[in-house]
Amino acid sequence: MALRIHVHPGSRHPRVTAPHGTGLDADCCVYVAERPIDGRATEAALALLAITLGLPRRCLTLAAGASSRTKLVEVMGSIPPGFPAAP
Repeated sequence: MALRIHVHPGSRHPRVTAPHGTGLDADCCVYVAERPIDGRATEAALALLAITLGLPRRCLTLAAGASSRTKLVEVMGSIPPGFPAAP
């Protein structure tokens, strides 16, 4: 299954939320403290998303959007019903 995520780097409070805002085409928003330097924010987002889904990090693969805030992530495993929760 694929998830479209929107990454918010430089956040004070790392978390995964439902998408909010106008025109945001994503399944969830991932807030991470890391800055978008050398892929650190992307890696942190994938790690946080894996924890939130209760899956090992190796079950998530970046399919598209390495240098974009909106990313397509392939998930090998089941996604909990109702994911993501409302902000």
